[in-house]
Amino acid sequence: DPNRELVGQGLASVASGVFGGMPATGAIARTAVNVRSGARTRVAAITHSVLLLAVVYLVSGPVGAIPLAALSAVLMVTACRMISGHTMMRILRSTRSAAVTFVLTAAVTVCFDLIQAVEIGIIATALFALRTLARRSSVTREELPGPAVPGDEKIALLRLDGAMFFGAAERISSAIIDDHHPDTTVVIIR
Repeated sequence: DPNRELVGQGLASVASGVFGGMPATGAIARTAVNVRSGARTRVAAITHSVLLLAVVYLVSGPVGAIPLAALSAVLMVTACRMISGHTMMRILRSTRSAAVTFVLTAAVTVCFDLIQAVEIGIIATALFALRTLARRSSVTREELPGPAVPGDEKIALLRLDGAMFFGAAERISSAIIDDHHPDTTVVIIR
């Protein structure tokens, strides 16, 4: 259950801070290995934690002598097994924004850090969402209802469809300052 796992990792991060530790990142790779190995119950996670603790405290000397190149190969194999080729192709074929976000996040993960990759992925997704929201919003100038009276040329009646936010501000501004109505002093937004 991914939600439960995230809550558990969050509580572990809080507990780490309470005891003077510094939480770094969730153990997504270990969870994936555990699941691939056939883990079905909480006992598997507990066993995994106890074994990891034993390695850190009992055999850290010999483990510290393992070359980093060998450890990186193990991590690369684990990372490749975590990625579903079918899912990756679906993302790449879905929309351009999803593909760009996926490739960008994957590249930052490989080149820098998982935490930075998540942050950049969230920012990219937010920018693409704002762009989509701005495209869906439209501003049209409408005629005033009722018979025309003197002074109507100074009133702009704008119909706003979609969200009114800074992404649509340019369209609203250009609809108000229209070439046909340069003397607009009152703006009504519907």
